[in-house]
Amino acid sequence: MGKRIFPSIIASSALAFTYVAYVLRSRPDKFSRLYLAAAAVSMAIVPYTLGVMMPTNRRLESHAKRGIMAATYESAAAAEGKEGILHITEEEKAKMEKEDDEIPGLMMKWAWMNVVRGFFPLLGAAIGATAALS
Repeated sequence: MGKRIFPSIIASSALAFTYVAYVLRSRPDKFSRLYLAAAAVSMAIVPYTLGVMMPTNRRLESHAKRGIMAATYESAAAAEGKEGILHITEEEKAKMEKEDDEIPGLMMKWAWMNVVRGFFPLLGAAIGATAALS
């Protein structure tokens, strides 16, 4: 859901900060630079998400897809009365269990990265508020 909502919110706030910086560009004080900094810091969420978080996101998505595919296959086989048709070697089973064991660690890593990601727009808003209140 955040993938649909937050990009437009971040882009709107960065655009607003940039517009205010443009309007104030001829003033002798440094407020226009603060607004530009607010825009840049807010938009820093994009490269952080793509560069830092995406590898973890892809690994989590891969686990989710594998789980969905296995559940779908098993339920389809059960519906046809062919339970147990999915034959997995002990080696494959051990590999899948090892991969599944990494899911909690990936989830914890994602959660902390998401906390860090939340600070970008918060810091941008703080910089913008500082400029507005100064």
